[in-house]
Amino acid sequence: MNSQEFNTIVAIITVGHSRIIKFERVAWEKGTTGEVLETRYFILTHLSLFLLHPLDERPALRDKGSKVLSIWRHGDVRLLCNNHSCRVRCDATCHVENENIISFSLALRCCNHSTIIDTDTDTPPLTNDDRKRLQLPPLTDAQKERNINATIELQKYCQSGSKAMFDAWLLRATRKVLDEFYDISKEKKHRK
Repeated sequence: MNSQEFNTIVAIITVGHSRIIKFERVAWEKGTTGEVLETRYFILTHLSLFLLHPLDERPALRDKGSKVLSIWRHGDVRLLCNNHSCRVRCDATCHVENENIISFSLALRCCNHSTIIDTDTDTPPLTNDDRKRLQLPPLTDAQKERNINATIELQKYCQSGSKAMFDAWLLRATRKVLDEFYDISKEKKHRK
């Protein structure tokens, strides 16, 4: 379930080595995606700020005169290879060139709820009964303690007002970007 607040941007700050993010404009019909109509790549450099606009993920007529609805799908994020002879996907020969690079991104977004996620299963923590039914090993004492501590920390964060302050800031930033975007769009229309 996507916890992102409706109509808000995602702000991505990259730290360290540059990354490449792939965007595909895909045909959209009755809730399913079809053929890839266009592909674009963006380079996220050190300390760059990338804003993902909420309208990109909504079906729209994007080609003049076309009757095909499309959305922008993003993903396939990868590190920019240091090997200058590499032209497409890296392989084993690129390993030496890339072994010491470090990169991470911070993705900031307004959320309408918070959930603790078990990194082993990418789902909320399962009880031992659930784990048994799914034929997973029972939680270790360390995992149980980690889940309890994470829940306590999340509750502290939500109750301290920090989460509300951050959500309010990101909502203001989203509104500002949307206002500026629409003002620019209106100016362009008036010039034509």
